[in-house]
Amino acid sequence: MTPRTYFEYSNKDLLRQKIYQILAGYLEDDAADQIVKGPQPSAKTCFIHRDYHPTNVLYHKGKVSGIVDRVNACRGPAGIGVGHCRVNLALLYDVITTDRFLVEYQQDQGSAFTYDVYWDLVSVMDIFFGPTKVNPGWEGLGATGLTDKMIEESDWILT
Repeated sequence: MTPRTYFEYSNKDLLRQKIYQILAGYLEDDAADQIVKGPQPSAKTCFIHRDYHPTNVLYHKGKVSGIVDRVNACRGPAGIGVGHCRVNLALLYDVITTDRFLVEYQQDQGSAFTYDVYWDLVSVMDIFFGPTKVNPGWEGLGATGLTDKMIEESDWILT
């Protein structure tokens, strides 16, 4: 059986204008547009979760003990998992937490992982593919004030 491989959930052409409008105020000129329209960065493939966020991580005595909800798992670039988790952390908490996660991930992975903003931008795009909803598991993490409307108007996660 051939393992599944990574593919982008969103159609770049259909979402290009929406993403540009959201990101234009945060990146000079049309930098976000050019990054997202460009080629995927070269990256070593590995097993990726495809829905990596805090509510899919199990802990025991303060340490990661497992990962759940792997229905979309496949082989692909680690950056898409990191980007997806960073978007979720920004929605749940704040950009400081998001950046702290990236630093910790980079320290853990060392030279096996190279960060590229491309994956963050594609992950932001992915939240516009299909209906945007609050993840029910987020309430268990204390995110009780997050609404579907806030996620739809998610340009606030970039501030």
